[in-house]
Amino acid sequence: MRYPSKKGPFIYLFFGGTLLFLLVVAGIAILDREWPAIVIVVATMALILWLFNTYYEFRENELYIKGGPFRWRIPYQQIRSVRKTRSIISGPALSLDRMEIRSTYDSVLISPEREAEFLAELKKRSPQLRTE
Repeated sequence: MRYPSKKGPFIYLFFGGTLLFLLVVAGIAILDREWPAIVIVVATMALILWLFNTYYEFRENELYIKGGPFRWRIPYQQIRSVRKTRSIISGPALSLDRMEIRSTYDSVLISPEREAEFLAELKKRSPQLRTE
């Protein structure tokens, strides 16, 4: 079962503004025939769009988290607790309406759509899970 990341208004403003700026820079670079600049701008735009495809997936034995080029695999038996947060710390979450998942060795911030449904499924797969 796959849950895309919830996307908050800040992320639309940030990504939209950045992409608009990069389109303007690309247009100027094309007019000036600055080919290295065009390559850099297009690569940056592709990375931003890639990051926008963030999701969380329940697999047989693990919670799989994908955010752009980054991946996390958290075995269900290692998940210890979940708590709501509005932390601005970096993580694979495209909204400030977030959850912090703490495991045996680490923690990660996520922001799944259909949060209540996601949490119910996580509790089913990780019976030891505590909610804070």
